[in-house]
Amino acid sequence: MVKSQPQSLRIFDLEGNSPSYNVKSTIVQCTGTDYVFLFGGFDDMDALDSNVYLLNLATNTWEVDDKHNGLYREGHSAVYIGNGNILVFGGIPYDEFPEPVAHRHRPHNTTFRKDSLMMIYNIFDKKWIGPPHFALENAPSSRSRHACCLSADKSKLYVSGGLVKSTPLDDLFCYDLTSGTWQGPIQFVSRFDHYITIQGDKLYSFGGLDKDMNHVKDTITFYSFKNQTIGEISILQKPKRLFPNLDGSDTSQEFESSSKYSPNECERLFVGSGINASIIMDISLPAWSTTSGGMSISYFNLDDFESQDLFNMSNIAMYFAKTSKHNIMNYSWKETFVKEDGTLFLLGTHFSRNLSSNEAAANLTAESIPEGTSNDTMDEMENEEIGIPGKLDSIFEIRLSDLGIPCLRRIPYDKRALYSSIPLSKDFERILLNEEFSDFEILTLANQEDKPKYRESFDLLDLSNPGNFKTIKVHKSILLARWPHFQRLISIGMTETLSNKMLIPEPYTWVKGLIYYLYAGTIDFNTYIKPDYTILDFLGLLILSNLYELPDLRNLVLFQMYKLFDNLLSTFIENDEETISIILKLWQELSFANESIFIVKIVDIIKKNWGVITRSKPFLSLSKEEIVKLCQDSSDDVVSPRAKGNTLSPRSDRASFESVENLSDPPTPVRSTHSPFVIDSPHNQSSFSSLQHLSNVLNDQL
Repeated sequence: MVKSQPQSLRIFDLEGNSPSYNVKSTIVQCTGTDYVFLFGGFDDMDALDSNVYLLNLATNTWEVDDKHNGLYREGHSAVYIGNGNILVFGGIPYDEFPEPVAHRHRPHNTTFRKDSLMMIYNIFDKKWIGPPHFALENAPSSRSRHACCLSADKSKLYVSGGLVKSTPLDDLFCYDLTSGTWQGPIQFVSRFDHYITIQGDKLYSFGGLDKDMNHVKDTITFYSFKNQTIGEISILQKPKRLFPNLDGSDTSQEFESSSKYSPNECERLFVGSGINASIIMDISLPAWSTTSGGMSISYFNLDDFESQDLFNMSNIAMYFAKTSKHNIMNYSWKETFVKEDGTLFLLGTHFSRNLSSNEAAANLTAESIPEGTSNDTMDEMENEEIGIPGKLDSIFEIRLSDLGIPCLRRIPYDKRALYSSIPLSKDFERILLNEEFSDFEILTLANQEDKPKYRESFDLLDLSNPGNFKTIKVHKSILLARWPHFQRLISIGMTETLSNKMLIPEPYTWVKGLIYYLYAGTIDFNTYIKPDYTILDFLGLLILSNLYELPDLRNLVLFQMYKLFDNLLSTFIENDEETISIILKLWQELSFANESIFIVKIVDIIKKNWGVITRSKPFLSLSKEEIVKLCQDSSDDVVSPRAKGNTLSPRSDRASFESVENLSDPPTPVRSTHSPFVIDSPHNQSSFSSLQHLSNVLNDQL
């Protein structure tokens, strides 16, 4: 029996004094710790917040550091540089900073200035640290709504664009954390509210607004460190899906609106995936001034420059309608971050705790207002009740591996070509294809159609008829090294140990895919099996990955299935019963495999096209039990999204900047014994040459 997967999506409440959602604040996950750092910005009443909020993911509790009154920032950026230190750069400060007492170990850190360009906050000591003089030499001008990121080894900080007095900037700077020196500027791209990241020898810029204040949606700009050139990548829009409704109307607009929103309706946030430097998550959340609960999750792959839609609000609502008491439509999500283990988090609020302005006004009836209440008190009551956009008192989490994001964190980008050039897997593939020196046989079902009748009882399988089976010749030593299930089977002395034969009562193409993965470590098996390995074949491979507890194989299969499913829908035409048959087959097998994440995408399509599907021959060929279950799966009503709250005075969107995760395992945090504005070299060298200025800026030596 296929084992059920652990719950992949969760929503739960946060304890402690939850912060309000502040526009132009910054949130950073502190790699290798349980803490998430949230700082700065202003609320809907233009009130600036100087508190530091630390979310402890081990206890799901907010911790508030309110000892630094007057230390304001908005439109700043922040990255985690290790040892408990978050480096905050730029932003627009207000009011004077407090003047801390000079410390004998930090002789330069005697005064904060309101225009201080750089600050560091330590999550262990809960103290702010001002910059030494050398860290400000040749530094960029003060700016807001810029982007920053760390290099892969976290030794360099890159700062791109931003605004100075409402003028977009197009410069790019580099701060060397090992020498404390700045390099730049070079001309890059005019952007603000954007996201930057480094992959290989290129720095990429996503999203944001350009110099003409237009949202950048379909272009990614990059700077090549190797060639010192700038280029652009155009993202072509996918064709509309022609999956018709019963009345013949086109649902492509419905698909688009459920997953993407116009720039004025959403915050488009980019964040690294944590487990794969090539995958940049693209999260669309409701605009800051609304209380409606829209959401979509997609990604962009820097390896092949392809984008992929994963989940929209309808899918997520359907999942929670079937698996928990939570109604996702009652939540509004505002912030996002990814932990280094590949878990995506959204922070938001629940509507029952934070009413919209219309509802709040309706609650303030004459009967509910105490006699003698002044107008000023009335205003305070209204502001307290409105709660827009609310406290960040709820959290949503999803494992990216369940969305098919492959884990490549442990292989540095600059070494992947070396790893892939090693012919070891090709040698294993060759002996598998040629069946050289094979010493073990695996028996599989010859006909895939036989699978359903053997699902309930293997006793029906006629072992005496060789026509029921197909044989795969393998090598016992390789399976022992790569397959934990096979190790257990051999170690306990099952009959397979003596006969050197093993029965897997699954279709031949499924098992061949499994065996190829065990030999080669990939699912690129067109030459081994067949060039047209379909989504249903991958579905079978997904079932086997769950059955035999092979999570890496499961990730690879899901990664491929999301793409194939989108391709399937994009080529669908009216009365295409072959596609309907595939959709129903996916539903059947995913239900059996307890794949609670992917199946909601299938059920969502079935619900939206119920009339077309229920009148098709594939539907009528289902058993009575299956029809009943399909009706049950498709009949759960999801509460309609709440009407948007009153829009406040218009402001520009803001983006969340997230540091790029190191490709190696995160180190155990150790407190630094010297100025955190200069870190120890990742190469343990005692000194570094000065960075060149302007002419050879950001060259290959970086």
